Amino acid sequence: MNTIKKIILGSITLGIAGIASAETAPQRPQRQGPPPQAIEACNNKAVGTQCSFTARRGDVQGQCAQTPRGQTTCRPEGRQQGNRRGANGDNNARRQGGRDGNQQARRQNAGNGNQQGQRRPGRSHSILTSAPLKLIPSTAAPIAANKVSVTVSGAQRTITANGIAKHKTGAFPNGHNPHGIAEQKHVYSVPLNPQLAANKTDIRIGKVGIAVNGVLIEPATAEVYKEARDWRYEALSGAVPLGIDSNYAHVQPGGNYHYHGLPTDLMRSLGVHQSKHSPLIGWAADGFPIYALFGYKNAKNIGGGIQRESSSYRLKGTQRPGGNLPTGKPDGTFAQDYAYVAGAGTLDECNGKMTATPESPNGTYAYFITDTFPVIPRCLKGTPSSDFTRRVAVAGGARF
Repeated sequence: MNTIKKIILGSITLGIAGIASAETAPQRPQRQGPPPQAIEACNNKAVGTQCSFTARRGDVQGQCAQTPRGQTTCRPEGRQQGNRRGANGDNNARRQGGRDGNQQARRQNAGNGNQQGQRRPGRSHSILTSAPLKLIPSTAAPIAANKVSVTVSGAQRTITANGIAKHKTGAFPNGHNPHGIAEQKHVYSVPLNPQLAANKTDIRIGKVGIAVNGVLIEPATAEVYKEARDWRYEALSGAVPLGIDSNYAHVQPGGNYHYHGLPTDLMRSLGVHQSKHSPLIGWAADGFPIYALFGYKNAKNIGGGIQRESSSYRLKGTQRPGGNLPTGKPDGTFAQDYAYVAGAGTLDECNGKMTATPESPNGTYAYFITDTFPVIPRCLKGTPSSDFTRRVAVAGGARF
């Protein structure tokens, strides 16, 4: 009998201790749902519709999707339901690896050239040679009307646009580019009277400028050789198929259609011709003008004839370094296959020069898009506007 009493009393004591422990144990915070602005972005929109909203880290773009609770919310590109990091992780990966996924999830993602879904800034490959560039015919009508305005206030020129080209584009998504074109909210201000800076600014990746039609100009890619992030694949080398159309453009996560090379149909609509100086194609991030192919032969005299502007970059004559870096003969697969050779062409290391132009007959610094590397400038001679250098958060969105 005494033994039974002891057992009962012990059970009661343990039960009370368990209750006390449960009451004093720190409570795990409840998982928060989508932010209100993400829900508002998909108000009255169908699932699968492109959407965008502003978060603490910047502008977020994605697609409307339904949560397990039945809410329609703007889910950032590349993020699947219940997966905060990668597009390939599953519930087991989340349980085992937490926020960053587990080793299996990382191996899966690495197979796609991306160790954390599409969140990392570059995607890795092991290709060492270029290939013929296969362009997608630009036969698709614009998804919406082109909207662009250019205003001047004080010392600033502001370009506001929806990022939709007036010309036809390739079909997006396509076999090498999984993103559809979507309207954007581009607002970029540049100096009205830009000045040359003491030092040039290299643009390793990101926006170099914006075209007069409101489409962004972004020459570099996020594709890298293995883990060597300084060795970026050239978009126009054909080494890594990126689904580029005949305007040398394609689409980023979030629907941003952007140019990697000569904007063929824009140039055609503006009347670019070898018999005259190029019309204005756009503005660089530092405010200086961008032209294409043709400029004045005499930089100080608009009546001195026309010449085809040429790059001063040439393929390097030495082998790539090898080891953990690419090996083999430079053939244009990588931006690092080229070296600037002063005086080899008509343009400087930023693909520009001091010259008279139709808009500035007394002279200005001007950039030119050329038909050989770098095609679009990879550095700026002025100070880039912060509108171009700020990071736009496109969750899951490696840039292309």
